[in-house]
Amino acid sequence: MASGIRKPTDVGFADFTAQLMTETFEAVVRSQLFQEREILAMERLAGMEVGEYAASFIDDTVLRDEILRLFPSAAEGASAIDPGSPYSPPSAGSPETPAVLALTGYKVGEGDVEKDPESGSLVITEAGYSRIAGYMRLFIAERHLEAVRIQIRRGAPRVLVDHGSVRTRLSFSLVEEKEHGAKKAAAISGIAVSPRFPILRVRPVSAHTPEVLGLRVDVLGEVEITFKTVTT
Repeated sequence: MASGIRKPTDVGFADFTAQLMTETFEAVVRSQLFQEREILAMERLAGMEVGEYAASFIDDTVLRDEILRLFPSAAEGASAIDPGSPYSPPSAGSPETPAVLALTGYKVGEGDVEKDPESGSLVITEAGYSRIAGYMRLFIAERHLEAVRIQIRRGAPRVLVDHGSVRTRLSFSLVEEKEHGAKKAAAISGIAVSPRFPILRVRPVSAHTPEVLGLRVDVLGEVEITFKTVTT
């Protein structure tokens, strides 16, 4: 939009004002478009099936991090449900260890555990770990989807620019405009004169520009935009 407008280093006041208004408009429009794209993406996510969401967004790294968080082990990088890990089913007076059902909702069944030939105690099998991990992938996806759906039901927030003003510090100066680098002579009452047409030039003032030290005319201000939030 504003690609053809000069940068306001030393331009006419009208050009500077036009650029300021155009770039402010661009920023507001881009912000609105970005918000609408994000809301549309959330709505699409909310309509996905749990399995589809899990396959698309719950990768092995996310899954493994959650496994390590729920089932920590003394061994670094290992979890308490890795293949070969000891398992104790729930019985009278003793809970399930590790607490797979309580933490994930998955009920350990046949093929998930086997007797260790050396110790004779139950350990989790490769198939058992795979089933628990697969169930956890869906469990994580379901939690993520529920959070998205709750947000959609409550109404996706939008930040809208209600009204506002843009102010900046400027220096103004009158300069003589020369067309094509030559003075044009004109006869006024028989006297040849060189018409000089002063134009108003404007330049933003900052600590890096030299005119800030000897500024004679300036406008002090700040950028101020008031927002309001609406939900739909």
